[in-house]
Amino acid sequence: MKEMEVHLKELLRRQPPSAGFTDRVIRRVTGRGKPRLAWWATGAIAATLLVLGGRLEYQRYRSEQAKQELMQALEITAEKLVLVESHLENLRSRRWE
Repeated sequence: MKEMEVHLKELLRRQPPSAGFTDRVIRRVTGRGKPRLAWWATGAIAATLLVLGGRLEYQRYRSEQAKQELMQALEITAEKLVLVESHLENLRSRRWE
């Protein structure tokens, strides 16, 4: 255990910075030397976001439309079932008379 502690202390001991360290830090902090996106890449990202947003909105619209169609179909089905039930009641009442 003692050897490992000595080895860790040796690895973690203070060392002087490498040549150009200060310049690299200043460049990073000020934003110089930072890779920038080309104008076309920015435009492509914006266009992609617009297309995706439009697609999501269209899917939401179609989903709402399908929901309305389903509700209408269920209402029609319920009305038809009431008519069939009424017709069956009439037939049953005639049969027992």
